[in-house]
Amino acid sequence: MTKLCGLVVYNLYRLVGMKVTSGLPARDAVEEKGTAASDCRLLLHFTVCGTIGGEIERKAGDTLSSRTRVFHQIISAILEGEANGVISSINSGLQMGMSAEEILEEALIPATIQTLDRFQGADFYIPDVINASHAIEAGLLALKPYTKRNPQKRKKIVIGTVAGDIHDIGKNLVALSLEYAGFEVVDLGVNVSRAEFVRAVEWHRPEILGLSALLTTTMGEMAGVIEALEKSHLRRRVKVMVGGGPVTREFAESIGADAYGSSAREAISIARSLVSGGEG
Repeated sequence: MTKLCGLVVYNLYRLVGMKVTSGLPARDAVEEKGTAASDCRLLLHFTVCGTIGGEIERKAGDTLSSRTRVFHQIISAILEGEANGVISSINSGLQMGMSAEEILEEALIPATIQTLDRFQGADFYIPDVINASHAIEAGLLALKPYTKRNPQKRKKIVIGTVAGDIHDIGKNLVALSLEYAGFEVVDLGVNVSRAEFVRAVEWHRPEILGLSALLTTTMGEMAGVIEALEKSHLRRRVKVMVGGGPVTREFAESIGADAYGSSAREAISIARSLVSGGEG
């Protein structure tokens, strides 16, 4: 748990763009003190709310402690794989007047990143990751009805995880974030074949096609989808954005993708740039 806590803080610093090295002071301090599990979650909570989210806006009749408590409860419930706890805490936050976007940014996204990081290493129990995944899914579903709908015609994005890959946490998070940002999202799910992506582009006529892969063995399918679009004379009709754990900007460029997104937050800014005529 001590090592995991250090990793959590380390990766949160990476998330906010701070330069880190193997001698990150916060990481070393955590390992040196032998932080307990509960202290680890508290440290994660304050790193999330203090560094990523910045100062949380106080609302009339509200206190900072009550808001941070809700974020802490959501994050802790996800890390512990408690789906019911996530839903209960989200409902509490909504009743306090928090927006769905605020809950997503301050709790679900940071907690999801930590869960995704667990897939990359060897020091975790598979049931723990599965339970945490279910808790994240429950949180996303609880927030989805509160997505703000723009009455004007919205730009459309088709998104899916490529064939051979059934991982969908990151893809679902990106899809929901794009919906909050005002895009119309058509989610094809996981293990989507090249032919299915081509049919979706033909039928839905999206401005952007988002391809996700979490396995190095399925990354090649992204290139296959782009080739299939070219053979169907659809490539010039749609911008292709790729992302996922093992995907890099260099890989995206090598397969002819238009853009690479490393996070849900970055995917939003890139998508906006693509539909406005920019490049990712």
